[in-house]
Amino acid sequence: MHGFNPNLKMEVDSTLSGGAEKCRLVYNGANLTLFSNLLMVYKRAISPGKKVVMPWEYHVGHLFKTFETSIIEELGALGNRVVESALSEFAKRYGESASQQILSFQETDFTKLPDSLN
Repeated sequence: MHGFNPNLKMEVDSTLSGGAEKCRLVYNGANLTLFSNLLMVYKRAISPGKKVVMPWEYHVGHLFKTFETSIIEELGALGNRVVESALSEFAKRYGESASQQILSFQETDFTKLPDSLN
């Protein structure tokens, strides 16, 4: 997050993995003005979007793919070994099926919502 804007601060109030019913993240320093908030409300009123809650596995797959890409770009072959080791540890802790679920998102384009939701 700081790579996009070092002034942004994020507070994590609750997480699913921490036992909460839902994740609650609060972004501070986003400089949301009255005008930008009104514009957002206006856009939603004219062109209402869908409220989409993606499954937990989707988010974990996205997170894994993001870290994997960054680590391999920075470390090359060593990065591959680091990612493989992390995935192995994940499988030991959460099971092989959970590991396979993460890998099932390797070809997902996370820059857009899946076609089935659009």
